[in-house]
Amino acid sequence: MLLALCFAFALVLRNGGTASGYPAGPTPTPSHPQGLVPRAYLPLVDKNYPLPQPPGYWTETEYVDTTSSLPDLAMSLGITDSNPAMQPDRIMVLDFGGQFQSGGQWGTYQIFSSTFDSHAQIVSTVFNVALNYWEFTGNARASHLTIGVGTNNAYISDGQPATDRGNEWAGMVNEINQNIASYDVQNSADITSQVTVLGANDIEDWGTYPATSTWMQAYMNTSSCIPGSYENKCLVDFGNSAGCTAIIGSTNETCNGGWTVGDVLLMGSAIQRTNDVYRFIVTVPEIYDTGGTLAHEWANVSLWGVNHGYQPIWFAGTLTQWTRCQDLGVNCGTLNAKPSTGWCELQAALTTRDEITQLAFRWMTDINRQKYAGQSQPGIQQCP
Repeated sequence: MLLALCFAFALVLRNGGTASGYPAGPTPTPSHPQGLVPRAYLPLVDKNYPLPQPPGYWTETEYVDTTSSLPDLAMSLGITDSNPAMQPDRIMVLDFGGQFQSGGQWGTYQIFSSTFDSHAQIVSTVFNVALNYWEFTGNARASHLTIGVGTNNAYISDGQPATDRGNEWAGMVNEINQNIASYDVQNSADITSQVTVLGANDIEDWGTYPATSTWMQAYMNTSSCIPGSYENKCLVDFGNSAGCTAIIGSTNETCNGGWTVGDVLLMGSAIQRTNDVYRFIVTVPEIYDTGGTLAHEWANVSLWGVNHGYQPIWFAGTLTQWTRCQDLGVNCGTLNAKPSTGWCELQAALTTRDEITQLAFRWMTDINRQKYAGQSQPGIQQCP
């Protein structure tokens, strides 16, 4: 009993006031990027306590193939969640591809085809996804869906091109949320209480840090979203850790594509608008591999931040690609972790150091091509 109490007390202090693993208050911005935020850690007396296990469900994230059928997926998901006993809390990122202009219209080219989805198509599609989920959950109003309206940072040049794209994507997400709010008022509906729509970006080292940073600043300047605590942020980063070192505590700051550990930290979690109390980004990292390397890369990025004056990254969930790896003709090698495997790997990596320990994550999602949606169903495994 004494050991259990000591552990609980240490966890409360480490997490700023809660024994659940959630921080109690806002994430402070250091007075100087290299300045340390004062903190104290008590030794954890006994680490042989049972760790939380993954959620009993996962949600499929989609590489968009056909915008017109996405609302049907939301309908099916709503029907699944209409069981009041479930009360799931899901995230589904809709990855529309890279941003481009065609015929004077902003939009995206899909990842796996040359299909162009216009701004208007994306706005209408995401609105109907939100509406269908809300309608088909029926009276099961305790369920919740976060929709990430996804693009990526590939092929963006720094300067005005990056600024234009950041402004455009934020304006589009603003428009979607305005349309949902207007529908609620005009139809005595309550979609906004059950569906959250956020921007999302697959931030990886296929784009440069300067261009990504410019895009991010423009997005934040245009976005009407006000970030809150925990996972209640304004933009989902569902990208990678740029091949940074997987040695937790390493002083090696060099990553792929000219990125540094500090760059990954800022674009993946730590960036914050001047007048906001909380960070802007919620992190749902790619944990694709079965060996834990990617989880260790993210853990090291978080620890680097702690050692340079930032709060540790608060990971909202994990993204795997097991379902995509089951599609015809796809060979992922060892990058085929199941959803619960990725979740457990990140937990294991973060619990190696007290400074960055996080015991559980809100979401568990796995990416697939929309055309193969629902065809593969990995089981949920328990963490070792």
